[in-house]
This record gives sequence, C-alpha cells and structure tokens, in this order.
Amino acid sequence: MGRANTKHGIKSWPKSERPRGLLLDKGPEYVSDAGLVAILLRTGIEGKDAVTLARELLKHFGGFRGLLNADKKDLENIKGLRTAKIAQLRAATEIAKRQLKEEIVCVLCQGADEKTRVREDTRNVLFYAYAVPGIKEHYLKKGLTIAAEIMSEFGQGFIAGVEIF
Repeated sequence: MGRANTKHGIKSWPKSERPRGLLLDKGPEYVSDAGLVAILLRTGIEGKDAVTLARELLKHFGGFRGLLNADKKDLENIKGLRTAKIAQLRAATEIAKRQLKEEIVCVLCQGADEKTRVREDTRNVLFYAYAVPGIKEHYLKKGLTIAAEIMSEFGQGFIAGVEIF
C-alpha cells in the first residue's frame, strides 16, 4: 500500500494550500473539514492523497459525527484504513469527548457537586429540568427558553438551542 504518489500528492501543492500549513499559518478555522481529517490521517493511501481520502470518509460516514462515532469494525471496512489511521481517528474522537466533558457544566443537576457549578471561567452550560407529567410541550419549551435567556444574559453568552426530549 503505502503513501499516495508524491507527484500528485499534497506535497506537490503550494505550501499555502496544504492543510497543515494553513492550520499553522492562518489558524484551524481556515482549514476545510477534509483538511482537518487529512491532518489526523497524516498520509494518503496508494492512489489517493490524505485530503481525497478524508473527503471520501466524510462523505461515506455523513460528516464528522458519523466518522468520529464510527466503530472500529466500520473503519476497518474502508479500503486503506489500517491500524494506525484508525487509532488516530479514534484518539481524536476520545480527546474531543473528554474536552467536552470538562467544558460542559450542568445547571439544576440533581446532586450537583463543586465540579458542576458555574464559575467565572465556565464556557458551556447544559441547562435541563424535569417536566411535571401532563405539562404541554410548548409551555415547557417556553419556560426553558425564558430560563435560558436569563442565564445567557447573566453569563453574557448565547443560547445554542432548547430541545425537549
């Protein structure tokens, strides 16, 4: 197998267009989704550079969520993905999950302890509540929206959404 042909690989691109260079020079927001995945993959496979492989993976799995939630078996079924690339993708997923756990603070969590309290450096808050049986969904949503708006004003943030499950 091995790397993609370097004549047609990313190394033949202008340095300013290579995903790794873009990330380091301009910042991660300038790198496409496929470029970010390509950085994780590090190399392509025979006949495909890392960006092409990344595009195909994102399309196959329906985007980041599908790719990063794919289990080991699903990844092993993709031609060219071997142990190292699978491990790199799964490690990135776990890093993201752990980072999110550190950043999200629950408000009104039953039995909340010091780790789940809003502090000055808190960035993300998950606000949830239990509904009284029989309450109509639109009343519950309205109440949660009002509470979230007050919390966002207090924290000088914004509401990403209110969902009822």
